[in-house]
Parts: sequence; C-alpha cells; structure tokens
Amino acid sequence: DIGYGDDQNVLFSKCGLSRLDNGPSAYEKVYDIFMSKIEPLASTVPYMVIPGNHERGCSILTDIGCPQSMRNFSAYRHRFRMPSIGDADSMFYSFDYRDVHIIGMNSESDYPGAPTTPETFIGGGAGGGFGNQTQWLELDLKRASSQRCRRGQAKNCYNWIIVYGHRPMYTSRRMIHDWPVGSQEVFRKFFEPIFHKHGVDVYIGAHVHNYERVGPILNYYKCTESEKLATQSGKVAHVYYNPLCTVHLTNGAAGNCEGIDPQGPVVSHVDSTVAKPGYALFKVFNATHLKWDYFSTSGNVAKLEESVWIIKTTNAVVREAGIEVMSIK
Repeated sequence: DIGYGDDQNVLFSKCGLSRLDNGPSAYEKVYDIFMSKIEPLASTVPYMVIPGNHERGCSILTDIGCPQSMRNFSAYRHRFRMPSIGDADSMFYSFDYRDVHIIGMNSESDYPGAPTTPETFIGGGAGGGFGNQTQWLELDLKRASSQRCRRGQAKNCYNWIIVYGHRPMYTSRRMIHDWPVGSQEVFRKFFEPIFHKHGVDVYIGAHVHNYERVGPILNYYKCTESEKLATQSGKVAHVYYNPLCTVHLTNGAAGNCEGIDPQGPVVSHVDSTVAKPGYALFKVFNATHLKWDYFSTSGNVAKLEESVWIIKTTNAVVREAGIEVMSIK
C-alpha cells in the first residue's frame, strides 16, 4: 500500500485531505516520495515487494480520470523488478535463500474470484492479465515440497517454505476490512488447500492495520500440536511444536495515513493481536528453529511485544497421513 497514493483525491478517506494536490500527478508524487524514503535501505539490502490493493491504479474507486500509464499496477511494475518469469512482471515470484524457499504471491488479481479482474469497474478499476498464477504456484510448490530435506540431508533441499502476500487469510477484522465483500474468504478458500497440500510452513500477510498471529490452522480448525509457552530472557515466548498446518502472521502495522486498527470481533481463531505501529524481525536459525519477533514503535523507541518460535523436531513432518483438529468456530 505505497503511501496510499490512490486515496489522495478521495474526500471521505482519512488520506484525502492532506495530499500535495489532486489528480494523477499526486499519485506519482506520493510514489516518488516513498521511493526516496526507502532508498537508503533498498540500496543496501534485498528489498522484496509484492502488490497490494492500493497499487492497482491512481484512484481507489475507479479507472475514470486515470491515464493508461497509471492503471493496472503500472506504477508498481515500472518501479520494482522482482525475480518473476514470463508475463508475471513482478506480480508473483519465488526465490531461494539457503534452505528456505520463499514465494511472493499476488492476492489482488489473476486467480478465480480475485478482487481485481480485467472487467472490474467499481472498487479500483480493471487489472490483471499477468499469467496463470494458480498453475505457476502449484508447480512451484510441488517442486519445493518434493525437495524437502530428509534426515541427514544438508544441501540442495528445503527445510522451510515461506509465502507472503498482501491480504491475510485469517483476521479478527474479516467482516470489517474486506473489500470487495468476501474477498478474504475467496482468497483463503482457493489458496489454503494448495498451501496445506504442499506443506507451507508460514504465510505472512498485511492489509489489516495491526499485528495478528494465527495458527497452525486449516479451514478455521486449529491443528493439534498447538501453542505452548516458554521463557526466553525473562520474557514469555510462544512456541508451535511440529505444526501440522500453516502458521499465519499478519503485519500491516508499519504505519499509514488511516491509522492503526483495533482488534475486530472475529477472534475465536486469533492467538494474539497488537494494535500498535511496529515491525517484525524474521529469523531462520537452522533446519528446526524459526523465530518471529514483533516490535511496537513510539518515536525512535522499539519495544518487543512478543516472540514466536516454530520448532520442528523432525526435518519432515508427515502431513499426508491426515491431521486431528478441534473445532473453535
């Protein structure tokens, strides 16, 4: 959601009254300001991005008034170059970092029921046409899952499969932060079975303006081997041992002109919510231990809000045998 540039001429938006000017030129100015601000970081470390709903075009409402050069994720696609192939044009891609396979997916277009299609008129305008993301994802995950590390194997294999995208699959604000209406459930129902089939360890989303932790979960049912507590440097750490389903982490609290969202009403599946601006550090220690730290920020001060560990005591968790679940609906 780069600078909420597409909100700049929407009067009812919290972002619409403080922009530099009106019209498409403000959209480009917001992008340029954002790019200047991230340059010190993005010029020194890999800065990996994926599109959100505010990258679709110069107005969040419709294509009317937006030139062709500012429609269909054009500002995003002309500023970033991700390791995508074919027609994907940085909209979805994957890469490897040591024993971790990482996938950036597009939650906004190019799958059945996506929020944005070539026929969309109201709610952002038309978009998409970047290839068969579903087929690509299936093939990519199939390859990665077939190369899972086995006991004693240390090279040319994956211990972790991580996916990130803009929209979360689970959030306490499902019925509030959901446009088009039902889009989160469409996204979850379509991709969650694919994630589970191929053993995705973690999905990281955003979109909702807070931090939430959910998981391991499948179709709103908590998997067994769920959360346990441990002590780490005098603080409580949350630990998921041998999760049999994907763990979901949502962090849309990095800061925006609309403010931070409080916890929503749909909380039965949510393990934690932090309604404070902040950021997260994600670290893979080895083949069995992965850690996520969430820090809230106030001015120049960062405070550790929670630590989450995922620990796998075997290199390959057998998912094909089926799982036991308990209903939390």
